[in-house]
Amino acid sequence: MRGRHRAIAALGALVLGLGVTLGVAAPATAADAPTVVLSDTTVHDDGSLDVTVTGSGFAGAVAGNGIYVAVGPKVGDDWYLNASAFQATKWVSASATGETASRAVLAADGTFTVHFTGLRSTFVGGGVTYDAATTPFSVLTLAAHGSPDRSFDTSAPLTFPEPEPEPEPMTPVVAVSDTTLTSGETTTLTVTGTGFDPALATGTRPPFAGKASGVYVAFGRYADAWRPSAGAPSSARVNASGANGSGVGVIWAVPAASFAGSGQDPASASYTELRTDGSFTATVTVNSDWLASAAGNLGIYTYAGGGATVAAYETATPLTFTAPAPVPTVTVSDTTLTSGETTTLTVTGTGFDPALATGTRPPFAGKASGVYVAFGRYADAWRPSAGAPSSARVNASGANGSGVGVIWAVPAASFAGSGQDPASASYTELRTDGSFTATVTVNSDWLASAAGNLGIYTYAGGGATVAAYETATPLTFTAPEPEPVVPTVQVAERTVAADGSLSLTLTGSGFAGARAGAGVYVAVGPKIGADWYVQASRFQATKWVSASATTETASMAPLAADGTFTVHLTGLRPSFVGGGVTYDSATTAFSVLTMAAHGSADRSFDTVTPVSFAGTSMPGTGTPTPTTPPSTGPTTGPATVDGLTAGGTVQPGATLTLSAGGFGADEQGVRLELHSTPVVLATGLRADAAGTVTVTFTVPTSTPAGAHTLYLIGAQHTASFAVVVAAAPSCVARSVSGASLTWGVRESFRTYVTGPIANGAVTAAGVSGSGPWTWGGGRGQLNTAETLGGAAFGGSVHFTGHAGTLDLTIASPRVQVDGPSSGTLFATVTGADGASSRVALASLRLSAGSATSSGSQVRWTGVPATLTAAGAAAFAGFYTAGESLDPVSFTLPLGGTVECDASTGLASTGSEVAPLAAGAGVLVVLGGLLALVARRRRTDLLG
Repeated sequence: MRGRHRAIAALGALVLGLGVTLGVAAPATAADAPTVVLSDTTVHDDGSLDVTVTGSGFAGAVAGNGIYVAVGPKVGDDWYLNASAFQATKWVSASATGETASRAVLAADGTFTVHFTGLRSTFVGGGVTYDAATTPFSVLTLAAHGSPDRSFDTSAPLTFPEPEPEPEPMTPVVAVSDTTLTSGETTTLTVTGTGFDPALATGTRPPFAGKASGVYVAFGRYADAWRPSAGAPSSARVNASGANGSGVGVIWAVPAASFAGSGQDPASASYTELRTDGSFTATVTVNSDWLASAAGNLGIYTYAGGGATVAAYETATPLTFTAPAPVPTVTVSDTTLTSGETTTLTVTGTGFDPALATGTRPPFAGKASGVYVAFGRYADAWRPSAGAPSSARVNASGANGSGVGVIWAVPAASFAGSGQDPASASYTELRTDGSFTATVTVNSDWLASAAGNLGIYTYAGGGATVAAYETATPLTFTAPEPEPVVPTVQVAERTVAADGSLSLTLTGSGFAGARAGAGVYVAVGPKIGADWYVQASRFQATKWVSASATTETASMAPLAADGTFTVHLTGLRPSFVGGGVTYDSATTAFSVLTMAAHGSADRSFDTVTPVSFAGTSMPGTGTPTPTTPPSTGPTTGPATVDGLTAGGTVQPGATLTLSAGGFGADEQGVRLELHSTPVVLATGLRADAAGTVTVTFTVPTSTPAGAHTLYLIGAQHTASFAVVVAAAPSCVARSVSGASLTWGVRESFRTYVTGPIANGAVTAAGVSGSGPWTWGGGRGQLNTAETLGGAAFGGSVHFTGHAGTLDLTIASPRVQVDGPSSGTLFATVTGADGASSRVALASLRLSAGSATSSGSQVRWTGVPATLTAAGAAAFAGFYTAGESLDPVSFTLPLGGTVECDASTGLASTGSEVAPLAAGAGVLVVLGGLLALVARRRRTDLLG
């Protein structure tokens, strides 16, 4: 025992007289014999002893010279003369005035008190080593100055404590809470260690360089020769990494005292405490799939951390992973159906071990009897294994039962001798691997009179009861959706007045519902730009169709409650001036346009109905007359043409088929011409026996927009057909300003940079947030018709770590929308040497994100981003092409129309700059940097 008082003498003291040790004080006599008592004995941590000695009976003439009080062995008869055998001595005399290191006071009554400190169980005197373990030490008294008087001789044994035994050397031992696990399952294990002497491992690298660096506790797949102490390379130790690495599959047990000044947080999930007694407790998460591509032995391994090498720390606890037991699982091709409709479903099952079910009745009694796959309406408590009666399971029956709504999956081997035909529609095979595929037909009306829950159910067939076979897949039946009412406009009547103007009678339907409350505008004019519906100056004529109108006027018309209307527009001309701009139907086709009234952003009422201005003219010019075809015979009614749009228009380069009668039987030499400026399209045409000529031809791409006439010209007969050639579509886009982009690069990379390995920081400039970040103020344009365009942003994010070795800046990102389904994220990447490269970092899967749009903006959120090959080069292979980055969200506010640029034109490729594939420049910037970072990330943690 250390740091405590210990009583040495019995009953708290040793009483001695005349050199004889007594258990109690001697009876008093007329002259008390000299006696000493030892008390206040203290043993110190270093094993030294302090003791207080009190004496009495040392009076009389003999005491004139005083006495010696000494500590040592009483060796030989002349012990009182052998001063070299005394470890400590004090002269106690009446001449002393106080106690010092060598003297003490003898009172007149023969009493004294002496204090000895620092007494040892061994000492050397006169060249001789004395050891209390072999020659007991005592507190001795004797008359001073070599007096031969032995009357003051006393001896009190002095006991030294037994030395503390040397601690047994620590032997590292590891225990793992479970070592037999299921393949592919994520399991959390408790790993306890004892005997890991913290003093053995001293780190050689940050963060614990020069300190006790503890022990790695790692889930890994290691080679047979893996031990660092035997010189095995780090490649022999493949640990769980990335999101499954530090803090999950790899834990670092470090003494608490080592964290001071390390910059590390002992509360981090990456660490646990290596206690002073050499023990630790670590929670390690494992999954065999994390290391499926590695070679070696799966297990929990321990070895010295921070670059230290300690053979004693190296332990291996094998983990055994077994295939999971099959779990019956059912998948139904569709679970949301329409009430009253007959639907055929594909039902697939896996994990139905054929050996579990044995039939108790024909036709498969005593054989593997498989599983029923049934469309039914079942009670809440329906399971046979729970004792539910068959009445709790109402299946489709009769013509809709076996072979339609109920299928029996049976092992092929069970059919032998059963009298059943496995090819019957009632059966499907339950394969030896426990899987089946069944075609089940369902209709909610078949079970309309039953109670319970509609679904696809499985349970053991043939009278067997197997709880594991019992599954339920609910089916949801919804009322049929009404046919959508699509707003439609038709030209009911088209008339060219004597003054050359056009009159139209228009009928509309489908303009009903809450959105029709503000009414509909019906207009005639060109449809130009994405914001055409707010450009009233481009409309030659407009009427507001509203439920508030009771009769048609020059500016309004009634909208019926059923969403129909009739509108009359008159005085329409092939050309007009609006807002100081002349619009001509010959160059820009006019249409009948509808839209929700009063500038509404609702585009559901937008319709475009082409209209022909053939035969019309401007005031005072008269009705235009086609070039007289070279024919002297009479002209019959118009020909028929296939291939025109609903409004009777065609675009240059389109293919048409023209057919007309009235020609001579088998007449040859008929030709086809296109007028205004005559163009011969075909010659040598021949009529059939009925005098009908049919020809398929292509409208020349050089044909100008406007009204034209097709003529079939024979010897005695000409047939004609008026067509309107529409202008080729122009490319317009919407300007984008004030766009925003939110992206976090990659969460695991951010965590790594700021974590205990890289010990770095992330700083942002010109962006908001702390990861993910938001870039604002983006500018660009978007072709809303083709979903092409994007926006560019300023601002940057700067990653640093490993004391400046890692230095990476991602700046000036740009989002390019390449169509409705895909896009690209570009950025400028700068490395530690200051060199920069523009690179396509990520491919964006827009179709997998969430897209919303209105007349004023387009927004994508949660768009998956995957690293491109060029992006992978930027990360020097630390991440590979195709790996997931953080999802991207961006908003593009839409402004006025602008002419398409390279990013929004129909021929846009989605590239930002031509040489993006040149990854060599990126490697020059970042190759060395990130290769070093990659090495450090793998070695700093695990060695």
